[in-house]
Amino acid sequence: AGEGDAGQIVIRATDNLLLDGENSQGLNSGVFSRVESGVTGNAGGVDIETGSLTATNGARIDASTFGEGDAGQVVIRATDNLLLDGENSLGLPSGIFSQVQPGANGNAGGVDIESSSLSAINGARIDASSFGEGDASQIVIQATDSLLLDGETRQGLPSGIFSRVVLRAKGNPGGVDIETDSLTATNGAQISAATFGEGDAGKVIIRATDSLFFDGETRQGLPSGVLSTVYPQAKGDSRGVDIETGSLTATNGARIVTSTLGEGNAGQIVIRATDSILFDGEIRLGLPSGVFSTVESGANGNSGNVDIESDSLTAINGAQIDASTSGEGNGGQIVIRVTDSLFFDGETRQGLPSGVFSRVESGANGNSGNVDIESGSLTATNGAQISAATFGEGSSGQIVIRATDSILLNGEASRGFSSGIVSTVHLGATGNSRGVNIESGSVTATNGARITASTAGEGNAGQIVIRATDRLLFDGEDSQGFASGVFSTVQPGAKGNSGGVDIESDSVTATNGAQISAETQSTGRAGGVRISATDFIQLIGDSAIRANATATGAAGDIILNTPQLTLENEAQILASNISSRSEGILLEGLDTLSVSNNSAISASTETGVAGNLRINPNSNLANSVQVSHDSRLSVEAIQGGTAGDLTVKTSQMSVEDGSSVTVSSPSGQAGNLTIWANSLVLDEGQLTAETGTSGVEAGANISLGGLDTLLMRDESLISAKASGDANGGNIDINTLFLLVLPPEGVNGSDIIASAERGDGGRIIITGEGIFGIEERPAIPGNRTNDIDASSQFGNPGQVITNVPLDPSRGLTQLPSTFIDPSGQINRTCAPSNRQNQFMVTGRGGLPENPTDLVSPDWIQDDFGTVIPRKEDDETEGQADEENSSISHPPKQIIEAQGWIIDAEGNVVLTANVPNGTPQDGWQNSVNCQVSAP
Repeated sequence: AGEGDAGQIVIRATDNLLLDGENSQGLNSGVFSRVESGVTGNAGGVDIETGSLTATNGARIDASTFGEGDAGQVVIRATDNLLLDGENSLGLPSGIFSQVQPGANGNAGGVDIESSSLSAINGARIDASSFGEGDASQIVIQATDSLLLDGETRQGLPSGIFSRVVLRAKGNPGGVDIETDSLTATNGAQISAATFGEGDAGKVIIRATDSLFFDGETRQGLPSGVLSTVYPQAKGDSRGVDIETGSLTATNGARIVTSTLGEGNAGQIVIRATDSILFDGEIRLGLPSGVFSTVESGANGNSGNVDIESDSLTAINGAQIDASTSGEGNGGQIVIRVTDSLFFDGETRQGLPSGVFSRVESGANGNSGNVDIESGSLTATNGAQISAATFGEGSSGQIVIRATDSILLNGEASRGFSSGIVSTVHLGATGNSRGVNIESGSVTATNGARITASTAGEGNAGQIVIRATDRLLFDGEDSQGFASGVFSTVQPGAKGNSGGVDIESDSVTATNGAQISAETQSTGRAGGVRISATDFIQLIGDSAIRANATATGAAGDIILNTPQLTLENEAQILASNISSRSEGILLEGLDTLSVSNNSAISASTETGVAGNLRINPNSNLANSVQVSHDSRLSVEAIQGGTAGDLTVKTSQMSVEDGSSVTVSSPSGQAGNLTIWANSLVLDEGQLTAETGTSGVEAGANISLGGLDTLLMRDESLISAKASGDANGGNIDINTLFLLVLPPEGVNGSDIIASAERGDGGRIIITGEGIFGIEERPAIPGNRTNDIDASSQFGNPGQVITNVPLDPSRGLTQLPSTFIDPSGQINRTCAPSNRQNQFMVTGRGGLPENPTDLVSPDWIQDDFGTVIPRKEDDETEGQADEENSSISHPPKQIIEAQGWIIDAEGNVVLTANVPNGTPQDGWQNSVNCQVSAP
């Protein structure tokens, strides 16, 4: 008691130092250098060197201040092991302490330890904290081998390392700095730098060359882990956590936390792991394992960033990486760099999903930070999510993901929450979703997994941008029927716009109900869907690409640029709105388009304006466009709206098997249908334009141009129809040949421009030939192919055919039977003797030797003597009036029948056999076997 400094305690033990237990009055064994209560002065501290040191059953090494003065530093150098274990009978733990006690005014000197290994178990601790007015100095530990923290006291005080400013204290803790080969903290053990009073929570620095392992909780549910926290009623900042290690594992609720529950900012968490990181599971109360930098409810401050680098990272069974705000302040940014794989899976028992979360929680006021991820591959399954969202007042951050290899999203949680990547403004929130930006080799979302940017509150849903160098695959739906895919949505009751979807990939495939959608279900605008695929786009099995406005909002456009577009089995591309305007659908760069099996490409509206459907309008002709098996291309206004135009440019187009290409507004104004192609085949197919009102072009028009052939068969139809008082649309066909095959059904194939009370339309057909169809009334059931421009109660239209040639002239009836070639063969002689030969040499002959060339001298100038026919002489020089354009047949050429030798010794072939004396042949006679034909 009194004034004065306490001297330093120095201990040198070459072998072991053992401190154990307490005396009968409960006074602990130990080493003490303190400024006691009521004393003014400084404690000199403790300096120990030993082989090993053990402090058990409440024994302690203590350099603290209870009065007016600074506590000295504790320095320990142990060449072997340092063990701290247990508590005394009163529950006071064993350990090493440098503290500013309640009522004291001074600074703690801190703790500096070097040893081969260090263990603090059963509630034992190393503590440099301030309970009064003063700073708690830093704890520095170097354990070359291992550091073990485990368990708790009987009263539930955890083992660990603590640097804190406690409730009503004023001061700053110095933080914790650890270097070791491996560190283990289990059963609720903690490393903590926190403030409960007025002062900043110190920083926790851990360097573990091999591994960090955190697991479990105390009996009262306190998790193991690392904490840098500003607690309720505290005023100060958390300075964060900085970790470097080979591998990091946190399981069964263990966590790394920087947070503020008072007035102050949560510090940053930085983790560098050269090998792997694993977060797994939850504590008994359901709190998940993971990394958390948060502003808690009632707090005023910002959460720090989370910055992680690793070879691989896994978060399963509900484990999370979270930088969110529930109070007055912004959530921090999450940055993850993983060279190999990033894997998120599953949920806690209460249904909390695994994943990465940056959120503005309900009741909070602030913005959530961005999520920025780089990895080799990323997988999120069984309800796991990567989420940036706002439930309160503030905007959610952008999600940016770059995966050099692949991204796989699959399945749902037990309560139906989909796996996926989500940027959302939730119901009741005010703020914007900043959207999702993805770059990857391939992206796959299956079994209900989805990529979403949406708003259900007051704010805009951000844009979704995906760049995949390989492929995109979306497949199936979840157990509740919610589709896999990509969704940019304005939910019912929301006030905001959808940012839309922008995709670039080698190929895009959506199967079994999967969707790519930009939609507004409220007053906002649905952003468009833009997809560029260098290889192909496939929609199969009730899958769809949509840009819809299902309420009063405006629908965006759909722009697809790909060489091959395929829709099969009820697939759809749909741009629609109820009462606003749709930008429509643009398909560019197509080589082939196939729409089959009740599939559809449609731009539609109810009472608004349907956009245009344009196929290759600004590029080269597509190689082929095929619409088959009850499928359709359409621009429609259903309840009095205005339909846009439908334009197709292709080399070959076919509409088959009950399919149709349509512009229609039965009670409004329809647009125009234009097809520019080399060939067009309608095989039980329809091209129709239907309008309920007449614009300046007298209704909906159909224009077919650039055609070599237009082929119609099996009750096909080209129809421009007007309802009510509207005038029928015009049909303009420009083709070399219009070929209409004989009827196979009761109606035949027809070209009709009809009206009810208005005037019939105008049909103009320009070409070289029209076959199989005539102008006459197209009466149902007449079994004829008809061209009809009529009106039921108004004036008939016009049919104009511009055909320069009469196809019926100059036709020759071909024989009904074919010539049997076997009857043209002379089989007089059979080859019974090897001496017989028949050679065709043309107009020359054979060389004397097979190796010689044929001499041009052997070629003859004629084939024989021409004998004129009597009828040729009679008609010579006369013109046949009816066949003046036909030339006379050539004079008859007679086969040589003999030969003579002229005066000069030349051999001359003759038409008649010369008279002469027959000579014996030099060759033996040939026996011929003659058989009748």
